[in-house]
Amino acid sequence: MILEAVRTVSQNREECRHLVRRVMMIGDLMQKLQGWDMMQEPEIRRPLDGLDDTLREAYVLIVSCQNCSIMYRFFMGWKQAEQFREVQKKIDGYIQLYPFISQLDITRRLDKLCSSANPSCSQIQVSRGSFESLQLCSNLKFLCS
Repeated sequence: MILEAVRTVSQNREECRHLVRRVMMIGDLMQKLQGWDMMQEPEIRRPLDGLDDTLREAYVLIVSCQNCSIMYRFFMGWKQAEQFREVQKKIDGYIQLYPFISQLDITRRLDKLCSSANPSCSQIQVSRGSFESLQLCSNLKFLCS
């Protein structure tokens, strides 16, 4: 039991370092998003706010990990390990949404560009959560060349 507790404390220390690096990296990327048009869209803003809240939760966990005594870490290491797993799972859940958020933003921008280039250009139609048709203006073909 003692050996297992020592391993948990050591593993938690590594998890804490990994979490610090991950929170800093994601936080830096989130800073880059501030002020972008897409951040004004509530559907996009909500998951990013959730990620921001989770990063704050991770920060509190990191600080608590760094400020607790070795005895606390020894006896409560299992609890900290569970907290690390939970916050990592939450971060992963929000990060998995980002490709979808990015796709929505790109589609919106292309549609806006298409509409301004040719007002008769058909809009992107979305029905039942899936893209039924995606038609871009022929005027935008120059972007691919």
